[in-house]
Amino acid sequence: MQLKSRKAVLLLIAIGFLLVTGEIASRQYENFYRGKMLHAKIENPHGTGSHRLMSNKIFHLDVSGNPIEINLNSDGMNWHEVDQTKVRKRIAIVGDSFTLGCWSSTYKSSFAGVFESLLDPTEIEVMNFGVGGYGFDDIELQIVEDVLAYDPDVVILASYDGNDFRDTYLGLQKYKIVNNDFVWNDEVLKEKIPEQYFPQKKHSIVERFSLVRTLEDFFDPIKQGEFFDELTIEPDFLAENFWSQKEYPELAIKARDLSIQTLNSISDKLQQAGVQFAIVSLPYKEQIYVNAEETSVYDIHYPQWYVEEFAQHHAIPYLDMLPALREYVRSHDEPIFHKYSNAINDAGHKVIGEQMAFWAKSQVIN
Repeated sequence: MQLKSRKAVLLLIAIGFLLVTGEIASRQYENFYRGKMLHAKIENPHGTGSHRLMSNKIFHLDVSGNPIEINLNSDGMNWHEVDQTKVRKRIAIVGDSFTLGCWSSTYKSSFAGVFESLLDPTEIEVMNFGVGGYGFDDIELQIVEDVLAYDPDVVILASYDGNDFRDTYLGLQKYKIVNNDFVWNDEVLKEKIPEQYFPQKKHSIVERFSLVRTLEDFFDPIKQGEFFDELTIEPDFLAENFWSQKEYPELAIKARDLSIQTLNSISDKLQQAGVQFAIVSLPYKEQIYVNAEETSVYDIHYPQWYVEEFAQHHAIPYLDMLPALREYVRSHDEPIFHKYSNAINDAGHKVIGEQMAFWAKSQVIN
């Protein structure tokens, strides 16, 4: 009897040791694929809300084992230095973290960098004003306070399907800057998101273990960058696929309408300044890899269809990147996202930059 008890104890000890070892290894694995955060955000120096990036700083990150360099110039752009005096036509690209370059190996391999490389450098200068966490309201403020001072001829707004309506609705105070990175402002979330659309907390202790999360990722075709049949629309206001449902709840309608109003305000301000406006829509990962484009519940052409409708109504050049990226991943045996990440890699940025250059030459640049 004592021998059996000892074996049972030894077995439990061995299982516990394996679980602890597995959890430690899983956390290291998770950190490796998650990569380091970019601690480069600062409060808006104008004191009007939102945030900006540091200037004259170089950051080296690691995302899924891939080295990433962020080169913040003297103007706080992940970019080369811009001409002190305007001598060429200027195209300013504005947007969120994907416009910033999330996560191309260097600014040159970001879609903005690829875009610039395909234009005539003697005739056109490109400037990349992308900042992570921006909604349309942040972009509008940035255009008024910073971008127009560079006297651009064209402003291209890169809209992200996964969260721009959300971020615009949540406003300029949605984030707090902590250790030069942003975290959600819980007071804003509680004020603006009804309980039924609020992110659900993990209820099970098991779900909090890294080992469980790693196993879930391993069997998740979306995280693996594999094709899957249909979207499962989440009721979470912060979820990306929330915006692809066909029947918008009242909260989503408010966010959509405010976002379109903000785009209209941006258009008016640029028109008053004599600047041409153009829009590019960037899809989120699930839109690209899902097989069924539409069911009775969702349509992957939402939410960007609302942006396209606005652009058409105002005769604004518009490019939806979803068709090109869906075609590319189905005809090329090459990932366009970093492993276990929603961040676009160099290959994905290259496709976007090439498509943008072709579109801009034919529809935007006069």
